[in-house]
Amino acid sequence: MKWTREYMDMQYCPVKREKGKTYVSVARWTNFAELCEWFPGCNFSPTRTRHDTVEAAKKVGEAIVSRGWR
Repeated sequence: MKWTREYMDMQYCPVKREKGKTYVSVARWTNFAELCEWFPGCNFSPTRTRHDTVEAAKKVGEAIVSRGWR
């Protein structure tokens, strides 16, 4: 799965943002990566998880996106 180019330490998994679909973003921090799972009804409070590396966070994010619906 292809991710957007990193900009200001953020990347998005480009999926068609349809109503009811879940999408994810990854933020690079100094000592960890944070994965945000944006889902219908979360408003501005996505589910957040910490991972050791950006690559590990992306792998989990891709699994979430492939699932499609929350």
